[in-house]
Amino acid sequence: MKSRDLTVDVNEYLLGTLPEMRVAGATGDLHDVFGREFELALYDRDQLKGHDICSDFFGRVGVELGPFENPSDVNASANAIEIEVLRHFNRLIEHGLWSRRNSRGFLRFAKKGRVEGPPIGRFVRQEVEEAVRRRADEEVAEIKARFFPDLGRPLFKRPATTDRLSLDDFNESKLLRAIVGSMLSVVHPGKQEAKAKTP
Repeated sequence: MKSRDLTVDVNEYLLGTLPEMRVAGATGDLHDVFGREFELALYDRDQLKGHDICSDFFGRVGVELGPFENPSDVNASANAIEIEVLRHFNRLIEHGLWSRRNSRGFLRFAKKGRVEGPPIGRFVRQEVEEAVRRRADEEVAEIKARFFPDLGRPLFKRPATTDRLSLDDFNESKLLRAIVGSMLSVVHPGKQEAKAKTP
């Protein structure tokens, strides 16, 4: 989505990325190149220095940090409305009816206007999620066998399965109404209230 190339349904996209999921292979490549200079560590907040990933990382490379606090929205995941709107916009780019710059503008607007929606994961079909998890489990098992053979627990907790929703709720007309409504409430908050009072 961030590369503005997502034009297909999220389920099609995830299935298309399965061959590219080679976390274990990429990790092994780094280790082969850098040897002992490459250290693989588990993200376990209880084990991190200061219970903070930044403090832990800089501590490993010998740099002492003072108190460090991440902004609450750092690397926040895009929600379903943002992703689906951009998916429709991105399909227009090849026809010259939209631009990547406009997509970036929309993302800035969505953040500023707090366009909210459910997580995109709720729209992933069960069979697609199972295929992704099978592929991920293979990669994780390979990493565990190579780098953490004595660890007596799984590397990761599997995320809970959420209730599933249909992407039919995000067709172009509904999306357009949602976005225009959000824009009105941000740009003209008084007009939105006045309209709501009109019988």
